[in-house]
Order: sequence, then C-alpha cells, then structure tokens
Amino acid sequence: MCPHKAAALLWCKLDGGQLALKELEEEGAEKQQYDRELIKEAAGQMKEFLRELFNTGLARTSPEVLDSMERLALVSHRAQLASFEGYWRSLRESYESYLGRKASFRGRNLTEQLARLYQRAALLEKAKTDRDIAALGGEFKAQYGAAGDLDLIGIAMEHFENQSGYQGETVYFLEEHTRKWYTYTSARPVFYEKTGRRGRMEKAAAPWGLPLSLEELAGARFHLTGVKTDGAGRLSSSQETKGDLTREGTRKNRLQREELEGWYYQDFGRLFEEQIDKKRQPWLKSGIQREGQELVFVRPAAFEQAFFSQTGQKLFMRLFDGQKREVVIEVPYSKQESWGIRYLERIREEKQPCFLGKIYLREGRIRMYPVAVFEKEELA
Repeated sequence: MCPHKAAALLWCKLDGGQLALKELEEEGAEKQQYDRELIKEAAGQMKEFLRELFNTGLARTSPEVLDSMERLALVSHRAQLASFEGYWRSLRESYESYLGRKASFRGRNLTEQLARLYQRAALLEKAKTDRDIAALGGEFKAQYGAAGDLDLIGIAMEHFENQSGYQGETVYFLEEHTRKWYTYTSARPVFYEKTGRRGRMEKAAAPWGLPLSLEELAGARFHLTGVKTDGAGRLSSSQETKGDLTREGTRKNRLQREELEGWYYQDFGRLFEEQIDKKRQPWLKSGIQREGQELVFVRPAAFEQAFFSQTGQKLFMRLFDGQKREVVIEVPYSKQESWGIRYLERIREEKQPCFLGKIYLREGRIRMYPVAVFEKEELA
C-alpha cells in the first residue's frame, strides 16, 4: 500500500472513532526493552536496604549509608531506571541534610520519602511487562519527532540542579505564530564532582549553529528549520536542525505584551479559570492538549514585600490583582535559589514587575514558583 493510501486509511479510522490517537502514537513509539532479571535483582536490593534503614532508625544512622545510596543510584542507572536513580539521589540528599544538621531537614518528609520508595520498589519487583517497568522506571532520553520549522522568541533561562545528579540550564521559548512553549536544556552530570568544581554553563555556545551563548538565547529571536521535539516541547540539539538569527535581545527589542497572548495575566480570576480550573476538568478543554509544564506571566496590581520564613525555610510573597485576588510566590531555600531570594526581597512596586513562573493550586490558593522577573523596561 502506498503512503498516501495508508495515511488516508488511518485518517478515516481516527475520524470514525475506530482508532485513538494515543493508540497510534504508542504503536509508533520505540519500545524500551529491559533485562527482567536485572530489574528484579535491583528491586530486591532496594527493598532489602530500605528495610535495614527502617530497622536501624534515624538516630543510629551511619554516614556510610550515603555510599550505599549512591551505589543503588548506579544500580538503577545500569538497569535503565531513570526515576529510581533520581529517587536514590534525592534520598541521599535528605540523609545528608539530617547528618549535616541542616535547618531545612524534616523527619516527617524523610519518613514519607522512605515509604514511597519502598512501595515503588515493591511494585517494580512485581512488574510483569516492559510497559509496567517503564511506567515505574521512567526514561533517560526523550523520543524526538519532526516538528517542521519554528520561529522562536527566547524568553528566559533557568539554572537547575536536579535529584538525579545533573545540573545545567533550561531556556524557555515561545513560538511566534502558535504561542506554544518550547524548551532547550543543556545538562551535565555532577554527582562525581566536588562542589567547588560545579559551575553554570550559560556562557556555553548555543545549539543549531546560532552565533550566541546559551545566556543570549533568552531575548533573541530566530528561525529554526528541521526541528525535532518531544511531546513536552523539548527541543533536540540535532545537527540536522539549523538556526537563523533574526533579532538579538536588546532593550529596543523588548518583549511586547501582545506577543504573550494566552500566557499573560493581570486578572487572577481568569488565571485560575484558564490555567488551573479547566486543566482539572478535561471535558472543558478545547483544542490541542498541553503536555508540558507551561509558564505564565503574572503582572500584579500590587504586592506585599517578600519575607523569608526561618521556620519553613521558604520565601513568601503575596501578589494581588485589581480585585484583591492573590497569587502566592513560594521559593524553598537552597544554595542555587539564594540569589533569587535576595532579589525578590529587595524588589519594589515602582519597578512594575511582571513575574514569569510555574503555577499550581495548594490548600485552595494559587501559588507560583518564579523563573524570571521582568521589570517595566524589559516588557512593554
């Protein structure tokens, strides 16, 4: 059968409800294959070690457990269990906080962390199919597909250090025509490096042949051909993708509010309705489903000065719209967040800031984790 007839047949089946798009995507996706014996052995080691931790108790914990957790992270890596590698490195960080007597340590959180990890290891041990294992174990590398050409606006760059032992930068882009979010991430492993050697990579060269650094991508505008992306909008650095710079980021080329249509909010009631409430009620959605974690721009009419809670080791900042509805910014303390926390503590209303961040609902209140702040001269 020729490709055109095959495409027409698939379209008819999709249109007639005989075939779901999700089924078609799953059929065409590359299947991850696992060594079942290796998986079962790894899960058994995890459960045994966790039982030892429970029996030993926190007060009698030796610093040597940190090495055991790192070993299990490596076991997870060899078994292609990306999520479990992250779980073990996260647990290691929690024990480091306890052993280092850090103020941010919470015993209850550690207990929940241990219980969840044991439950996941038990489920992994019982997993019968590769699909079950993949659902529990995650993936190391995203599957990319062709996405045509894109005209991108660089919005912001975020530094990260994740629980899997990687650090790097993520740059966020908006597509000029579709207003869809895309990201590019440059990461490297640091779990074997000493803290003093770790550093940011924002000065590294940008991908796609663009004559810019990673840092300069945020603010630039460019055209990409031969784009490859995954379902969450993550861009591949494939050599087949070529970039053509159309405008560098300068004060004269600042962002315009009209370019942020669908993501810019001054009315927090509308923010709740469009970005939280409808996503909790799938039957109200229309159009293409959003698979990634998109950002929103929030410009408050007023805000209270940020304050840092020594008890909770978090920064809080209340933003208000014209109707006194609020969004609460929350930033947990960490070394990598310390500069941002100091900046938020100093910002004043005369700067007319616009906050870019990830929002979520907790305890009935809209909360935001900020990625960037645009002052009045940066966003028209």
